[in-house]
Amino acid sequence: MAFFGIILLLSNTCVYFHAKNNACINESEPILKLALDKIPATAAHDGHDHHNHVLAHINPLYGTEDSVKKIKTFSLKSVIKNEETAKDDRKWEIIDFQDDSNPHGFKCDWVPFISSTGVNKQAGGKQIEMCVHSFDDIVSNVIRGVHRWQDCDVLPEHWEQSIQNVPASELSNASNKKKQSIYLEIGANIGSCIMEMLFSTNAPIIAFEPNPKNLFPLRETMRRLDKSYQDRVVLLPIALGASKSSNTIYAANNNMGNSQVGTAVKDLDIDGQAFLVKDQFDIQVDRLEDVLELGGGGLHSDNVDVHIDIRLVKMDAQGFECEILKGMGQEVADKIHHVHFEKADLFLKAHNCEDLLQRFHGFGFDIYRDQQNLVHPSNYNQPMPYDLDAKRHDKV
Repeated sequence: MAFFGIILLLSNTCVYFHAKNNACINESEPILKLALDKIPATAAHDGHDHHNHVLAHINPLYGTEDSVKKIKTFSLKSVIKNEETAKDDRKWEIIDFQDDSNPHGFKCDWVPFISSTGVNKQAGGKQIEMCVHSFDDIVSNVIRGVHRWQDCDVLPEHWEQSIQNVPASELSNASNKKKQSIYLEIGANIGSCIMEMLFSTNAPIIAFEPNPKNLFPLRETMRRLDKSYQDRVVLLPIALGASKSSNTIYAANNNMGNSQVGTAVKDLDIDGQAFLVKDQFDIQVDRLEDVLELGGGGLHSDNVDVHIDIRLVKMDAQGFECEILKGMGQEVADKIHHVHFEKADLFLKAHNCEDLLQRFHGFGFDIYRDQQNLVHPSNYNQPMPYDLDAKRHDKV
């Protein structure tokens, strides 16, 4: 129920974290401690290099201790093409988490946030607070009550499954090229899924969110976090679409997650919903393939080429998904392993996107319902669950 934003994360406080095993290793701690925590006692003298295997399991880029040192110099901002590389005149900039400007006079409430894996453990016992809308808003209200948005709970599991399946051959090769796995969020809203992934996984995150009214609480939440968490996030204030353009975003007064580009469609199950003029904003739209720098030029860390591997995407664009796919391009699609997305027929119809599943299939994805049940293409027009998964044919 969110819109697009990009976020990327690398932490100095918790440089190496594996949610399943509750392991958080700070830079001041020896890497071997993590390895010893993971290796069974019976395997201590079997002659295998468990140390590097453990690091590789935590993040596919960690093939050797040397590559662990190199990842600390990798900047996720380098994944975003600069204006010269993109060959365009941009009207947007990466969100600065130190910026405290508020030209619209937005307000927010601070409430506790607890991830599905228990955020206080990963944050060293510190209380984590999240900035939510101060008015009646569905996502904000739920976070006030249960301290997280539960639709995000499935994402850490998808991430862990994805990086566990990384073949050893992808960790490094003869030319010493490395792959950096990232999580891509298209539709960040106020950042509930970003917070879930930030505190439940080690995932670097790129997120898109074009609605200024959602960007404000998201930026404020990030601004209060330790710099080690801020450095793991890159947030872009744009919508993704088929072409570079300007447009208008509309938002429902009681559900800011229902933010839509170019049109306004009410949620069927919410009474009294309205799209007010004060919640309409001019926004910038760009193509995903024109935003991301996937590898090679510019992505160098200690003379090691870093190639981007998009292990997981969360896409929630309120019917604008076909436009996003049009601007994705095959090169980007080939880097993606798994897309978790909503199939909201009401919104898709309003954007002439009723063939969304066929479009995913055309890019080389299979469609799964209930996370693991493959949908045959002949059934793409049948009634489907709201949440679906698209996985590349050649990466399952």
